[in-house]
Amino acid sequence: MRLIVLAAIVIIASVVIFYITSDGFDDASMENGVSTQVSHSDKVIPGLKPVDVYGELHYRRDLSVAGPVRDEGRLIWDCRKNVNGTVFSVLITSQNDESIEVIEASTDGADPDSAKDFLGFVASIKYEGADPEAARAWVLDNLGQSDAETVIAGVKFRLMRGAHSASVLRIAGS
Repeated sequence: MRLIVLAAIVIIASVVIFYITSDGFDDASMENGVSTQVSHSDKVIPGLKPVDVYGELHYRRDLSVAGPVRDEGRLIWDCRKNVNGTVFSVLITSQNDESIEVIEASTDGADPDSAKDFLGFVASIKYEGADPEAARAWVLDNLGQSDAETVIAGVKFRLMRGAHSASVLRIAGS
């Protein structure tokens, strides 16, 4: 149990650090030399609830689901599966259980085909106005690049390379 709590703390800290250091999805702006923070409340993935995502991940991909854990006013669900040392994980972040601001999926130690399969699956989760096939195709075409991003039906998709050969897909409301 202590290991699970420790892992959750590390994951939450990673998400917070990612939010602070992310340049492609930075919500801060400068007005007259003063930094202002934009509210996330209107930046949700339309028509998608956390249960929609973690339900799909649990029932179709056998990922365990933990959470939500409250961190700095946000709820975070942690979905993960370890297969022979390869870690497949998804963090779902929101202000409430009725909407999603960010889905961050990663594969650590996965071979390219497994990474494409998993991240393509996550990208194809349906939201209002979604084009699941276009999202999956974009992941398949761009996985392996150091950084790629696109917008599909008003939702931002970003692929990144993480540490230790990890591939990361970030899906965010705009």
